[in-house]
Amino acid sequence: MNRYLLSLILCGLSIPLTACILGGLGPLPLDVNRDNNYIEYPEGGLVMDCRGRPLVKDGSLTKRFWQENNLPYGTIHFACRDGKAYLPEKAPPKK
Repeated sequence: MNRYLLSLILCGLSIPLTACILGGLGPLPLDVNRDNNYIEYPEGGLVMDCRGRPLVKDGSLTKRFWQENNLPYGTIHFACRDGKAYLPEKAPPKK
């Protein structure tokens, strides 16, 4: 009986402690609630390239993304078609 009670107490304590530790780390794996190196929309959310990867502030891959797609530096509003990014008004129609 004592073992059962001790196990119950340990489980009862370990679950809230684990939740506190994980809660302190924030959402995983990308924590958008803390200062990060990712470009974000003013209304919230990460800016993703056409492959679903977040754009990094001052990153060489981000600069290359804008260059390869002929987008003005710093563009966050674009439309993806067949893996290529376009300004919304210049995007070809969806298939």
